[in-house]
Amino acid sequence: MDKGWWLLVALSVAACRPAAAPGTPQEAWRLFVTRLQRADVEGAWSMLSPKTRELVTLRSQAISAASGGQVRDEPHALLFAAGRPGAVGEVREVSKSDDAAVLQVKGADGERTVKLVKADGRWLVDLSEQLEPKTQP
Repeated sequence: MDKGWWLLVALSVAACRPAAAPGTPQEAWRLFVTRLQRADVEGAWSMLSPKTRELVTLRSQAISAASGGQVRDEPHALLFAAGRPGAVGEVREVSKSDDAAVLQVKGADGERTVKLVKADGRWLVDLSEQLEPKTQP
């Protein structure tokens, strides 16, 4: 058989294998931002913590209900409608445990603190603190 055909099959199989999960919180953050930059909404959504996805889904449902259905219930669109982020700059680990990490990240749009949590062996971006309803003192 033609060796070129086997090479094509081998490369096709290798290309279909899922990419390895990021091993560090820093790698996970960079991949998350890269997916946002490439408008890979599904890929970015999959990198959010379960709590973050739950809160965004609830907020999307509430907005849709309050609008009488004029605003569609689309959690992905709600979270990522702000546009694409700029380039990632410095990413510095502030703290880390077995299941959580806090990063200080710099980018074209400023500097911020980001929390990631580890779930099922993967580092996931956790925005739940920013999404929780604020209580009045």
